[in-house]
Amino acid sequence: MDAESLVQLMSFSQRALGANLEGFTHQESLAQPPSGNCANWLLGHILLHRERMLAALGAPPAGSDEAVAERYDRGSPPVTGDGAGVARFESLRGALDESARCITDAVRRADGATLAADYQNGRTVGQFVALLMYHEGYHVGQIGAVRRQLGKPGAIR
Repeated sequence: MDAESLVQLMSFSQRALGANLEGFTHQESLAQPPSGNCANWLLGHILLHRERMLAALGAPPAGSDEAVAERYDRGSPPVTGDGAGVARFESLRGALDESARCITDAVRRADGATLAADYQNGRTVGQFVALLMYHEGYHVGQIGAVRRQLGKPGAIR
């Protein structure tokens, strides 16, 4: 996976995420859908994986709260309301904007050798980052579904 393709994937994901989140409030982000996770958990989960992208690229963290890793990782309990470790929607949105900028900068700084370097489970750094971007796209789509379940119009047209 080349750097420019990764930059384009992050740009598309960030735009779709922003569109899907338009008009959300913190309380709406906590609304538990009939199946799956609420938008708040999905945002924290995306943020956690963006930090993992930065680590794979050898870049410093974007500055996410350490509690995000515990509260929003795979297998963590659903977020069903405000409580211990649950981040404010506005805080998650700001951190996602910053992490997108950091990832874009890190990918642009990465040379071909960095992206081609062995990383994890037989994947290169570039493949690992691309996999996490695909994973992010899946969750961005889930946020779109949560949006519609809340009675908001679809955002991607």
